Amino acid sequence: MLTAIYNHIKTVLTGIKTEEDKAVIKTVDIWNNQTALPPEEQAFRLPAVFIEIPGAEYGQLLNGRQMAEPEIILHVITDSRKGKLETAMEINRRLCNLINSKLYATKSTVSGSIIRTRSENDGNFDEWIENRETYRCCAFDISAQKVWSNAEIEEIRIATIG
Repeated sequence: MLTAIYNHIKTVLTGIKTEEDKAVIKTVDIWNNQTALPPEEQAFRLPAVFIEIPGAEYGQLLNGRQMAEPEIILHVITDSRKGKLETAMEINRRLCNLINSKLYATKSTVSGSIIRTRSENDGNFDEWIENRETYRCCAFDISAQKVWSNAEIEEIRIATIG
C-alpha cells in the first residue's frame, strides 16, 4: 500500500507540465535526507520534491483487509542562490500550492484524496528553500484479504411443524 501511494504521488508530480510541455519539477525521488549534503555535492536538479512516508498505523477491517491514514511528507526544494532569494519563497509557495491542487484532485487505486495538513519552512535560505508539506490520505491494504470461492449447494428442504 505505501509503495502504491509513493508511486501514485511520483506519477502525479512528474506529470505536472508547463504550457510548453516541460516538467515543472526537475527531480522527484524518495526522501533520503538529501538536503544534509553540502550544496557542491548536490545530486539533484531544482526544483525538487522528495517523498517521505514515515509509516502507517493500520486498523483491521473484515476478511484480512486493513485501513490506514499514512502521513506523507513532501520536501519541496527550490533554488535561492544567485540573487534569487527575493522571489524564492514566493516560487516555493506557488509550487507547494500547485502540488496541493494536483494531489487533491486525484485518487489512486489504494487511496482517496491526498489532503495537505501542515506546512513547515526550514528557515535556512543559503542555497535553497525547503518546505515540508505534510499530507494524509485514507488508504486500504488488501494484501492479506481472503479469497472466497463460490460453492454450489444442492436444494435444501426444511420441514416445519404445524
